[in-house]
Amino acid sequence: MSDQLQPSAMLAAPFAWTSGGTDLAMTFASGTSPVNVTVASGTYRVLLSPAASDLLAVLNAAIVTAMGAVSRTETIVFSMTAAGLVTITASAAVTMADLHTSALGAILGFTSGIAGSFTTRTADRMPRHVALLCGQASAPWAPTREMAVEMAAGGTTYGVMGTQETHETDAVFSFIPDEPGITSDALTPWAPAKANLSTVGSHTGVWSVRDMLRLAIGQTWTFAHDYQTVRGSSSERFDYVTVHHDTIRAPRITRSIPDVIRYTTWTAKLVRVSPYTGARA
Repeated sequence: MSDQLQPSAMLAAPFAWTSGGTDLAMTFASGTSPVNVTVASGTYRVLLSPAASDLLAVLNAAIVTAMGAVSRTETIVFSMTAAGLVTITASAAVTMADLHTSALGAILGFTSGIAGSFTTRTADRMPRHVALLCGQASAPWAPTREMAVEMAAGGTTYGVMGTQETHETDAVFSFIPDEPGITSDALTPWAPAKANLSTVGSHTGVWSVRDMLRLAIGQTWTFAHDYQTVRGSSSERFDYVTVHHDTIRAPRITRSIPDVIRYTTWTAKLVRVSPYTGARA
């Protein structure tokens, strides 16, 4: 039995994707090859999004289209593992020689090549633009509304209240590795490697919570407090959230274990925005 921590929660941020024409080239031992796959330009998230804007779902649909166009019957599926890594499962041996050097491979976490063909392949690191975390201790969603209210001398309140409602929570995540490689846990680190601290949000190294926060202004993230359930069910709900500006400006962090310089605890104020929730279907 492994004692490594695995993610129970996931945050996914939107990102712009520009197609390179052929975004994935697949080669087979016989028959028509290569099969070239194009992922349409657009704004996507990884996993936590409706199918039309989930990079994995769009990629899988593009593969089906490309395979059908050359009358190939093999199935090739990109999905997420319990450890938060993207994995490829093929019904027959296939080669993707350039995946690790492509823009698509960089987003999905494939950074090293493999010799020859495969039927199963797992990414080297977690995808970019996501945070996979554990150790949750979150408050319930509390409703808030805009209002201007006063209290009369007798205790009666009067004023006006807006119709738009938002929900807020302080979501606490513990046992976040301080930086890449400092632990063997399958979790997103708090900060990138020290060499990438000056390029947070734009470097090519392991993605971190700080990279997410650097780009968070104006973004709507999706949040699943039950990652393991959501990844296995397209009907399980996730939340649409923005990150409170105080969380972006001055993150609240502490040590998960006093005097142990290895794990960080992060308290994030999240604001659930209309339409509040969604599903992958």
